[in-house]
Amino acid sequence: MHMAKRKNGRRYVTYLAGPMQALGWSGSGWRVYFASLLKKYNIWVQDPVKNESKKTGFSPTNAKKMLKTLTVLTLQGDREAEKKFLKMMNRIEVNDFAMVDRSNFIIAQVIEDVVSIGTTAEIFRAAERKIPIYALYVGQSKRLSYWLLSKIIASGGKVFTTKTMDGLQDCMKKCLRYLLDKFELEELERNGKNGKHKHKNNS
Repeated sequence: MHMAKRKNGRRYVTYLAGPMQALGWSGSGWRVYFASLLKKYNIWVQDPVKNESKKTGFSPTNAKKMLKTLTVLTLQGDREAEKKFLKMMNRIEVNDFAMVDRSNFIIAQVIEDVVSIGTTAEIFRAAERKIPIYALYVGQSKRLSYWLLSKIIASGGKVFTTKTMDGLQDCMKKCLRYLLDKFELEELERNGKNGKHKHKNNS
């Protein structure tokens, strides 16, 4: 796997995949929380919500509104709207796939009965490139897509489960503990230097 280097040493790069279209605030809440945990261990977090203005020229909320409008107009046969829609979506896809490709691993939120074709596409792309996928699954275990599970396993990743959204923070913490052990990560001191003690002594 490839690494990114900075002044304070080597660190891992991840991408936070998950539903945006179907969730309020484009699913930014869990990303902000998990990113704050990961950054303590010098992991560079790529957040597609924060990157939205770079991709589309709009805020996440306005981008969602624009795509919704363009979708309706496209289905009504508006050719100009279709061109704008395809151009916008191409920018999003190219940018998001680029973030997946430069990741050492990706973390994907998967929610029962919430359709997210983009997240599925990112999981498939990561699996094809042997980039481990660590999934945060919210729902009944028996309802997890067989296709997604097979890709996650093939990537060398793992699924962390919670039955409800109320348990999502605990699910993220389980995932974090797994990553800390797997990659032998140490928590950074407040001054930005590598901590002297292993994370187990800081938890």
